[in-house]
Amino acid sequence: MRTCIVFLLLVVSAASGAEKAQFWGTWEPVPLLREFWRPVRDTWWACNKKDECGPDSRLRKRCAEFARSHSPDVAIPAIVEDLRQFGSFANELVYLTMMSHWPRNTVLRTLESLRRSPDAGIRSSAELVLEDFTEVDE
Repeated sequence: MRTCIVFLLLVVSAASGAEKAQFWGTWEPVPLLREFWRPVRDTWWACNKKDECGPDSRLRKRCAEFARSHSPDVAIPAIVEDLRQFGSFANELVYLTMMSHWPRNTVLRTLESLRRSPDAGIRSSAELVLEDFTEVDE
C-alpha cells in the first residue's frame, strides 16, 4: 500500500512538472512562471485597426496581478531564463508588459546584473530584454 502511494505521488509530481504553456507556440515555462501562463491562450492577444498587436485587457490584467504578487528581483531572472529557453516576440511583449508594473530603476538594476551573468545565454537574453525595455519605457 505504501509503495502504491509513493508511486502515485511520483506520477502526479512528474505530470505537474511537465506542464506546457500554449501561447503562440508550446513550451515548458520555468517553474515560477507556470501558474502565470496556465490560463493564457492565443486569444488573449489583440490587434487594432492599425495592425498594432499586443496583450489584450485580460492579459494586461494578469501581468499586473503577477507583478503585484511577485518581487521583480526574483521574477525578472525567471523571465530572462524563460526567454532564453523559448524566446518569442509575443512572450517578450507579455513580459515587458509585466515589467512595466515594477519600479523602472529596479527593473533596470536587475537586468543590468543579469548582463554580467557567467552564462552567455542569460547575458544575451538580458541584453535583448534590457534594450527592448528601455525602448518601450521611453
